[in-house]
Amino acid sequence: MVATLLVFVIALVAGTYFVLNPNALIAAISFGVVGGLAHEIAQSGGKVIVPTRMENGDLMLGSLTGAALGVVAAILALHGVSLASQTQDSVLSVVVTALTAGVGLKGIADVDPKHAG
Repeated sequence: MVATLLVFVIALVAGTYFVLNPNALIAAISFGVVGGLAHEIAQSGGKVIVPTRMENGDLMLGSLTGAALGVVAAILALHGVSLASQTQDSVLSVVVTALTAGVGLKGIADVDPKHAG
């Protein structure tokens, strides 16, 4: 849990820095990681680091997978955003998009086919 929270804080600080010093790509990646980790912290309290099958049969993807999915979601979210004008407002828009994409993709990836439906 400590490792998950440490990575969460580092990504949050890095993302905030790159919002204040506009760099949309790095801010989006940082907040994508924050989104993926936020979902994992809400789900398992940050205790699961790597993919693990629980006693009840559920598959928990873990913090590392959440962070990786957050990065993927952030990069995909940037697809429709112009990086030409990197003002603070445009970077904040990218951050919100990346954060919600990171949380969402981690949530979708966690759906267990046995329990879906």
